[in-house]
Amino acid sequence: MSRTERFTLEEKKQIAAEYADKSNKARDISNKWALAGGMLKDIVLEMGGEMRNPNACHPKGKSGKNKVCPKCHKKIELKGAKFCPYCGSDIRSEKELLIERAQRIFPLLGYLPSPDDEPVRNTIKDMIDYISKEDK
Repeated sequence: MSRTERFTLEEKKQIAAEYADKSNKARDISNKWALAGGMLKDIVLEMGGEMRNPNACHPKGKSGKNKVCPKCHKKIELKGAKFCPYCGSDIRSEKELLIERAQRIFPLLGYLPSPDDEPVRNTIKDMIDYISKEDK
């Protein structure tokens, strides 16, 4: 049983709503609901809310993009996650899938005759570089 399962869905919604109201202090909400450790954060994120302090999810000032599952719409903080830990849906973007597929081709190039593999390798590398730069 996860540590937030002791709360009903309605209670979790109420906790998240209280946290969203910035006039309430996180410490007061935790005390009111007897939330230990990172349970408040877990509930707020599970209910689709956002943490007030952007560094709360990324200790020591580390920032990163949290993904949102396209199926269950929950925020996912796991770096490098390919699947939603809540519902199992594939959360990779089209860009990530294209790069992954292109990178899988490289080992297969060893089966091509030597003079033919270099142009193919260069083309695939150019594709990966181009796709990688698209969002930057």
